[in-house]
Amino acid sequence: MPGYQKKSALNVSSIGTLFNHNSLSLEKILQKTVHKKRALWWIFFLAFKKQIFICTLVQIILLSLALTSPFIIQYYISFFVNSNSMEIQKKLIYASLYIFSFMTLIVLASYLKKKLMVNWKREIEYHSLSLMAQITCFSSKEQSNIMLNKFTDAEGKFFAHKFMELPNIFCLFFSFPALIASFFLIYNLMDKLFLIPVALLLLTFFLQIKNQVYLARVFKKISFFLETRSQLLKKIFLYGNRVHLLAMESFFIGRMNTLQQNANNITVSVLNKTSIAKVIFYYSGFIIAIPSLICYFLIHKNATLPSITALLTFFILVAYFYSNILSFLSRRQHLKSSVEVLNSSIHLIKKYHLEELKADREEDFDENLDFISSSPSFSQEKIWFHKASFMSPKGIRLYNVSYDHKPGTVVAIIGAPGSGKSSFLAACAHELRLISGDVKLPQNFEIMPQQISLFDGTIRENIILGHEFEGRRYIDTVRACYLEAELNLLEDGDETIIAPKDHQFSESFIRKINLARMLYAKSEFYYFDEPFLGLSKNEISHIFNEGILKHLHGLNRIVITQKLELASLCDYILVMKEGMVVEQGNHKSLIEKAGVYAKLHYAGADSRQFGLSFQAKPTALLQNIEKSNSDNHHFYDFSTYSKAHEIQYIRQIFASTKYFLVSYFKKKNPYFSFMYVLASQIFICLAFYSLFSKFASDNMSKYVQIILFGFFSVLAILSFYFFHVKNEKINTLFGSALEKKVYDVLIKEYHENHTYTASYLERFSKVKEDLFSSLTSIMVRVSFVLAGILLLAMSNISALLLLFSLFIFTSVFILIKKTSFIRCYFNLQAEKMRLSRSRFQFLNSLTAPNSYSYKLFLYNKFEEDVSLSEEQSQNIDHILVSFYRFIAFSMIAGAAISILFFVAKYNTTQMGTVILAFLAVVFFFEAFIHLENDLQKFVKSIPYFENLMRTSTSYKEIENQHYSTSDIWPQNASIHIMSLTTQKTKDIPKPIMNLDLFIVKGSNFGMIVDKGYVKISPLFASLLLFVPFETGTIVIDDEDILRLNPLELRDRFAYISMESLFPFLTLRENLDPSEQFDDSEIWSVLNRVGVAQSVAVLRNGLNTKIEDFPRQMYWSGEMILFSFAKALLYKNKIVLIDNLILSEDAEQRVVDLLLQDFINATVLIAAHPKSILLSVCSNIINFEGGQAQRVQGEKFSYYPPVSYENGDYSKNI
Repeated sequence: MPGYQKKSALNVSSIGTLFNHNSLSLEKILQKTVHKKRALWWIFFLAFKKQIFICTLVQIILLSLALTSPFIIQYYISFFVNSNSMEIQKKLIYASLYIFSFMTLIVLASYLKKKLMVNWKREIEYHSLSLMAQITCFSSKEQSNIMLNKFTDAEGKFFAHKFMELPNIFCLFFSFPALIASFFLIYNLMDKLFLIPVALLLLTFFLQIKNQVYLARVFKKISFFLETRSQLLKKIFLYGNRVHLLAMESFFIGRMNTLQQNANNITVSVLNKTSIAKVIFYYSGFIIAIPSLICYFLIHKNATLPSITALLTFFILVAYFYSNILSFLSRRQHLKSSVEVLNSSIHLIKKYHLEELKADREEDFDENLDFISSSPSFSQEKIWFHKASFMSPKGIRLYNVSYDHKPGTVVAIIGAPGSGKSSFLAACAHELRLISGDVKLPQNFEIMPQQISLFDGTIRENIILGHEFEGRRYIDTVRACYLEAELNLLEDGDETIIAPKDHQFSESFIRKINLARMLYAKSEFYYFDEPFLGLSKNEISHIFNEGILKHLHGLNRIVITQKLELASLCDYILVMKEGMVVEQGNHKSLIEKAGVYAKLHYAGADSRQFGLSFQAKPTALLQNIEKSNSDNHHFYDFSTYSKAHEIQYIRQIFASTKYFLVSYFKKKNPYFSFMYVLASQIFICLAFYSLFSKFASDNMSKYVQIILFGFFSVLAILSFYFFHVKNEKINTLFGSALEKKVYDVLIKEYHENHTYTASYLERFSKVKEDLFSSLTSIMVRVSFVLAGILLLAMSNISALLLLFSLFIFTSVFILIKKTSFIRCYFNLQAEKMRLSRSRFQFLNSLTAPNSYSYKLFLYNKFEEDVSLSEEQSQNIDHILVSFYRFIAFSMIAGAAISILFFVAKYNTTQMGTVILAFLAVVFFFEAFIHLENDLQKFVKSIPYFENLMRTSTSYKEIENQHYSTSDIWPQNASIHIMSLTTQKTKDIPKPIMNLDLFIVKGSNFGMIVDKGYVKISPLFASLLLFVPFETGTIVIDDEDILRLNPLELRDRFAYISMESLFPFLTLRENLDPSEQFDDSEIWSVLNRVGVAQSVAVLRNGLNTKIEDFPRQMYWSGEMILFSFAKALLYKNKIVLIDNLILSEDAEQRVVDLLLQDFINATVLIAAHPKSILLSVCSNIINFEGGQAQRVQGEKFSYYPPVSYENGDYSKNI
């Protein structure tokens, strides 16, 4: 078999290779934690104590330098006094050297901190994944479930993303002592006047906290409305085309609009408070500085500019520390959740004999696992139950089970859904907790769950699963699993690379690979849970005989199967019911017993014919994990890298950003909003210019300078406030208008591919805050840059030219490093995608019953993927660090050039010029600090916007697609179908071919359909415009329906089927979605159809939800009468009755309704041949191959095919 005999398998790396030299320390840390019975926070501390120490040291150095910077600046600018004294010039040179050294220290310390934070976050991300894997893999099932629930969030993501923010939070904590130290130093400058800034800070903090508490309550209300809207949208998509069939689009759109409007009204009502919060966050320093400086000026009339500059610098630092404190407090919930996870205790056990497993898989173990405690005492190489009961977190699964397994036999387990078959195997695999009785269970086993899986790699690697390669055994396994022919058809045979996202293999092929994986593994016990699902009869017969019976001959095998013919071939059979073994024995004894098994056998049926098939539903945790894995949508395919991919990726980023900006700035309001923030920065520049410039000091008195400073500062704050008010309103209206258009399109024009956009709509509601906040922050930062440029233009044109030069050099550096960065970024994203799949498979192995060797293989594979992802992430970090290093050296060079310029131009440089230049640097610092976070949030949010925006473009097309007809149409309700041929679709697989038909007004017309046909009847689909027409058309009362708006068209019909009601709506909402009838009219039609009394006895009457109605109303067929009541209420002239499955009594009630209350309506009935409903029809047809054939109503016998030569089918009817 050359198709798969190519090379031996690769061994899986050992546990100790994850972090190279760091792996051993992580093992020892985990060992200490377990022995000392510590929580996870102890691991966090021990693993990162070096980083914590260095970060603390660097942060203290940075804060110390920052707190001394006002005095350094004061000392430096004091020498600019326009003196020709050589002594002063000499001191200026020394002062310049001092301040250059000082700035160099600040820049280098900042660079070191940035480098440390980058590496620390990476280590936290990947170390936490490794830590999670070790704890969950080497712990008991119960402990593993507990830890998984803590390690994963509602979206199935690991807790690593929570811990990655801990370094930032740790650094923010230092702002508390720094703020206290700042006020202590301010006290040295202002003396008792320092109480003014303290009082202002406390007042600002009080108002901010009060504001935040209020906004938190308000945002909960907004979240409620948005979550309700999201749930409603999910329900709408859940019921698919039923919304269109019942013409409920307007009702649901109205509901969505109401929820959206409520959220918008609340948001708009608190715009003032949110704007105040933003102003305090950005301008807290100026809010504190303006009154303080004015008071200081008034009290200290002889205050010098250096002392004022020092004081102003302290206020800038106070604002920075205060904003950090607010950021720290805003993350307290995040910190709280992280601390809760860190407080989790760890209890590891060894579920199997380590020495025995070492003998089988010596390469997969490491001596560092010795910290795992001893194995359970009940583990033995035998399966024996004696009155044993087991439970899971959801309750008791097995009750009073007694069974003694004979060595070397094959056992079949059969039973009804939920009878405990899978639970029996779970108990054998140590997945359930024993609560009573005695058991003896093997430790070395292999189990195949119902859920099949493939891993990244070759087909051979998926089969041998890390075991030692044995050629003869491998060939026998492939042949036994019916894989030989299929593997030889593949170009690369069993060396074919598996890429799960491509779905290149059928489900049956994947299942056979999973079976081969089981058969190749060496064990004494094999458990199979429905191994033959989706396989053909030949495949099942071959695999069962050659694989399970022959290949595993002499070993212990337990098989859950629905095939009784397979069970009869087994040595022993267990019949289960409600968690108990109700019958057991061999085939012959069970037949003689004449019990459940004998009845099934003589019926000649498998379990599924008796409703005995049962698919175990995944747990909530597994569903979340699957959701996280499947919803891992990427803006771009990063699987491969090339120069063309790089260019395409950059173009896509720029195109999406351009698309957003063009859409956002399409109206004039955003421009006016941006003008407000620009005006704010201009006013700030004028305030500083009036206080520090030589022109102001020469031409104005100090009092005038103070007045102008205060005036322009107040204008700046007010402009900034109005900017946020206007900007928040624009963002709210823009976002809600976009969402409204999208769900309007999704509801009116629902298609399967819209579910992708629907999920994006839900996510956009969550990420739009990031999108708009990052955009707002970028706009503010741009205004800071312009303010800095304006200040430099006022003070020093040369420094401005230097700034542009640095910008050009930085751009050149980015262009040089761009290719290597994007290449590393592509590789990182590809590795993370593979890591995501590996993570899903690993967690899946923990949540479902699996053998220990299988879990260990996935654990090692997961560690390998973590290591590869960390390596790629490290490459990215090296490039980022090199960029930070370049920026640091550029800043040092810029500082040196600026200082040399000031020294060289000493005679002409004014003190105010130096101060304005320093303030310009402060503005640039405010502009670029944390800019990367805003850009990252913006780029991540852009794909959601673009997808929704492109969907919303079809909004106008839908609105203007068709014209409306009169309100009284149709009056006669005559239907003329002319040469109609429809296209075949997925939902309507039976097209109509060349149909000519005329249905007169007020007649009852019948069509034959198969009983239980669940799709809409082809003719009804054509009348409601659910299928495209190839030729012909349909005319109703002289109106061509192709020219009408489909939504309005469907609203004029009454479509009645077994699914004509929405369970989650009330009866009133189902009957009168447009709210145009009063209660008396509704009760009147309910009385006419004969269900008024049944509704009247209900507690909530008309406001009762359909899902809360008594079950007997469903069984009796009364529920269908509500649909007829709705038709009477709206006086529909055309009624479509589609395949009602009712009892004879219920059908007779419908017949009576049609003959009495719908005598003037045109009624079209699609029903099975023996339905009583067809008795009221004067004409009946049947579609055979799309062609219409006339049927005799009394005998339901068929006529020969109708001739279409004369083109008038109506004459024949």
